[in-house]
Amino acid sequence: TETDDPGTDDPGTDDPGTDDPGTDDPGTDDPEKPQMDRPEARRLRFAEKAKFRRLIQRADRNLYQRNLELASETARQAGDLLAGDPEASSLDDEGQELVELAASVVKMSENLQGFWQQVMTSGRENDGDIPVDDSGERFVTVVESGQDYIIIRSAGTNLRYRYREMPAGLAMYLADSGEKEDVPTWNIQKATFYAVNRRVDLKYGDRALTFILAAEQDGHDLGYLRDYLRFDFNEIGRPAAPLPAREASRLQSEVRELKKLLEIPSRIGALSVEECVTLSGAASAKMDDLAEDQNLQRAAIGEIIRQLAIQAGDVDLALESVSEQRCWVKFDTIDLTVETLNDLSGRELDRENARLCIDSYLRFRKSSQNDVAAGSKIRKLHQRLDALAKEAGFDDLARQLGQLERP
Repeated sequence: TETDDPGTDDPGTDDPGTDDPGTDDPGTDDPEKPQMDRPEARRLRFAEKAKFRRLIQRADRNLYQRNLELASETARQAGDLLAGDPEASSLDDEGQELVELAASVVKMSENLQGFWQQVMTSGRENDGDIPVDDSGERFVTVVESGQDYIIIRSAGTNLRYRYREMPAGLAMYLADSGEKEDVPTWNIQKATFYAVNRRVDLKYGDRALTFILAAEQDGHDLGYLRDYLRFDFNEIGRPAAPLPAREASRLQSEVRELKKLLEIPSRIGALSVEECVTLSGAASAKMDDLAEDQNLQRAAIGEIIRQLAIQAGDVDLALESVSEQRCWVKFDTIDLTVETLNDLSGRELDRENARLCIDSYLRFRKSSQNDVAAGSKIRKLHQRLDALAKEAGFDDLARQLGQLERP
């Protein structure tokens, strides 16, 4: 009996891969069938790429900050922004690459959810000593563990951490101390954790590659993690030629004009958080409408959003806006970063933003190019953040601040 199995070599099958001129292969030149024009691949507009960059950088920061659900949601928004109507023409290679990058961040968020589940499981099950260096000579002792916290004893001191707030190195050693049901999947989770935390320690990038290789040897495809490690998010949707630094002198007059246009008060100190969020959204929408060469206007909107974010106590958005300004106009943003953190530290921040403010300062100070940032502003900032860390019970951050040379 003849079958319709497309894997047979029977020339009478309906296998679309055969050379039978009677097949229904739409790729043939059958003169009786209408030929459909294939739409030309769509190139991304500059504004699309710039908006994608802001979203994907935000998602990446959310991964690092351990806001995994938000990271996944933001990455999906970034991918949907470019993918658009599925019935429309397909994206060109650059667009497809960016959509795949967004999908990678979603996968990484899922991997990290598994990682943190392992951390919490190990913490609850462990009641002994945990090695906390590669030599196995240094240990900490688990004193107590709860649903969302752990207390460990290190060098004679009890330290309490929420699981998602513990230092990266401790989280990894704690997770590794527990039993693993699926070691290959655990290698993927470790590779992802190290990849995201490479900004904490450069050697984490090398460790990520080690576990990527181990997982690949077990048959897993981790090309998306390799792509993530090599991708420079900062270069997506940037102008080919930012305005020279001398143009920064025109920035404040442009800010005043755009505030009038967007109906934003010249002084925003009286605005509520809700008003700041609404006006920030309107300002972002205006930025997306600008032509590719309107760099000064983009920088001015970035400054407006920075001011609104400070008033709202949104550390992430405020620092993102500092970076945005640097995209469009070439100027040194060290002083602006210090000013922004100073202004934020003087506000009443929620726990998440308080921690993020201190962590951002630590990373800023550890960066070699910021050694020149000194003076009264940074001394005041250091003192404020030291007091904030102690008041909030951020023991790990307070210790790191204490280890820094006071400016």
